[in-house]
Order: sequence, then structure tokens, then C-alpha cells
Amino acid sequence: MLFEVICNSLQWDELMQQPANIEWKKINTLHHASTAASALFVLEDTIEVNAVPEDVPVFIHQPFKTLANLHCKKNVYKINAWPSFLQSNHWEIMGAENASIPAIFNALQKQFTFVQDAIGFVSTRVISMIINEAYFALQENISTKEAINIAMKLGTNYPYGPFEWADKIGVTNIYKLLDALSKTDLRYCPAPLLGKNALL
Repeated sequence: MLFEVICNSLQWDELMQQPANIEWKKINTLHHASTAASALFVLEDTIEVNAVPEDVPVFIHQPFKTLANLHCKKNVYKINAWPSFLQSNHWEIMGAENASIPAIFNALQKQFTFVQDAIGFVSTRVISMIINEAYFALQENISTKEAINIAMKLGTNYPYGPFEWADKIGVTNIYKLLDALSKTDLRYCPAPLLGKNALL
């Protein structure tokens, strides 16, 4: 299978760790998309989604808006392309279920779950809230970054501590997601220290 992708260098490196039976081709713009591709991955959230082709499944990365808000075509799906998430063996997908999707994920050798079209994803919401709580704990001088990271890794067997995850994902990404979610649910209000770090 040929998968064409618009992405940054970090996303490209993560995709290159995928199974070797997939041919990945990096393209610069949607105008360079070919008719030979089995799927198109548009992982830069600045792309105009309504300009995507309609003849193949298109996977976009847009954590801060819903497909409905973006007025996407039916062949457009949302996935999470934040740093480290593309390496996961299980991807969340938002969009209309389609018979072509299992073949794509079989080629990727990944499991997938369709989730409700919403801001963020299940995993990003949970991880963002863990990071947010860690910033509250740091702000209240409960512990240090290093100790909080160690406690979470040993206590929950997470691959990263909250601050390590924040560094990988980007504090600004975490802040933007929580800020967007807090517009309708105050539980997601970002910790002041998180906001301060996001704006540095």
C-alpha cells in the first residue's frame, strides 16, 4: 500500500517506525497528492481540510476542533498525531465507519477504535488532565517535577512522567486542548502554572 503524508520531521520519523510493507511518500501540499495512494495523512493542523481529495480516506490531525465544526467531507477522519502517539499500537479514529478502514489498519499493523467526534481524544484528554494535575501539585509545592515524574511512572507504570509527557507533546498543545475543553466544562481549566509555561 502507498500512503502519502504531509507532516513535520518528528511525525515522519515516527511513521518510519511503522511496518516495512507500507510505502510512505512525503508530499509538501495537497496538490502533490497522487491517485495511486491508498490513503492520505494530513498531519499538519494548518491544512485547509475542505481542499482534501474525495477519492481516498484522508486522516487529519486537528485536536482542537471537531469534524463537524470543520465541515469535513465523509472520507475525512481524525487521528492523534501528537509526538509519541503515532507509535502507539492502538489508534483512536473519529469519523464515519467505512469498509476501507480495516484494510488500512491491517497494513499499519495497528488496532483502532472509533470514538465520538469531539475536541481532543480519549487518551489526550486523560493525559492532559494528568499533566494539568501535576502542574497544580508543582504550583502548590507538593513535590518537584522529578519526584512527580518518578511517582507516576512507578505508581501507574506509565512510560513517561507527567512533565516528561508534557515536554514530548508540547506544553502549548496541552494548554490549548484544556483551554478549548474548559469553554464547556470547567473541570478542564488549565493550572495557572501550566498556562504560564505554555506562554513562555
